[in-house]
Amino acid sequence: MASFYQATVMKELISRKLLLHRKELVGVGVGFADPKNPRKGAAVLIYMHKAKAAATKAIRRTIENLMKTKQWKVPIRSIQTGPAVANANTSQNPRGRYRPIPGGVSIGTTGLTGTAGLTVVNSPNPRQLYILSNNHVLNRTNSTAFSPTYQPGPADAPIQNNQIGRLDRFIRIRPEGQGENLVDAATAIPFSNSLLSPRYLGVGVVPGHQLSYRVGDRFKKMGRTTGFVTGVVESINTDVRVSYGNYGFSALFRRQTIIRSDRGTAISQPGDSGSVWLNASTNYATAVNYASLTGNGGTRAVCYPIHWFMQAFNTRVAIPASSARGLVKKVNYKRNFAYVRPLSKEDLRRIKVVKVKGKRVP
Repeated sequence: MASFYQATVMKELISRKLLLHRKELVGVGVGFADPKNPRKGAAVLIYMHKAKAAATKAIRRTIENLMKTKQWKVPIRSIQTGPAVANANTSQNPRGRYRPIPGGVSIGTTGLTGTAGLTVVNSPNPRQLYILSNNHVLNRTNSTAFSPTYQPGPADAPIQNNQIGRLDRFIRIRPEGQGENLVDAATAIPFSNSLLSPRYLGVGVVPGHQLSYRVGDRFKKMGRTTGFVTGVVESINTDVRVSYGNYGFSALFRRQTIIRSDRGTAISQPGDSGSVWLNASTNYATAVNYASLTGNGGTRAVCYPIHWFMQAFNTRVAIPASSARGLVKKVNYKRNFAYVRPLSKEDLRRIKVVKVKGKRVP
């Protein structure tokens, strides 16, 4: 039986050797060898798209050769899927118009529609409210050019009288070949704090966010397209190639999380980008959704730990009290590779949060 540490080491070897060189590979992560029996230990999960027999054989041979470099054997699970696609839509009702705006509803910018994940505040000075979402939902050009913010997003209503703010800060997405990515993240600043609600559609108050989570944890979320859905963490530390149709390139993301539908229904489709996963029982925020593995009807979502967003932007979940911020729920992740880990100091040095200048919010 392989440990999560052993599976993580093998996943790194496989990803570095194959992911950039085999287009049939969509992602490589770490999960349970048998989801129905977690006691059987960990495995490396290979997400593949349209791999022909010869390609599959070559990939297997490479993996077997890599396995020989270690003293342990780690099970390999191959999962057939489509490419990973960012889920902004270019074309309780989460698509309606809300004032004030809660988490889980339609939002967007010119030509793009996604989901407002949560209302967040600065930390430690929680005076200004912001909308947490994805860069590719709030930023029409992946640059510092002015991007208005609309609620509902343009796919759900005319933009007239629906602008509520603008893009404020973002982390630029690096195209494949120009670097690696950890988050698809941005904030929008409203015209007024009164436009935002520190609540989540269909749930109410989100008390804060979790520091970590593990393979097998159960989550729920509200998204603009799929509505209220539930899922289970299938893999973590997953390296995945994501296609950004609106930006015209693909991007490589490291150490991501794959969430699988626990009901066999769609959980991540175009328009769900930016939505936030919550712990199914405690309502603490856990992960930020931004893409899906196509080919399975949207039953697998690509996301990253929300704690990474909070670290990079120095924010916390907003709660309905004057000058208040949500809690950070501690999770004992140390020495257990079944859990995701916070960003390191080196990670944070590599991530550059860009402040947008230009037209000011009145």
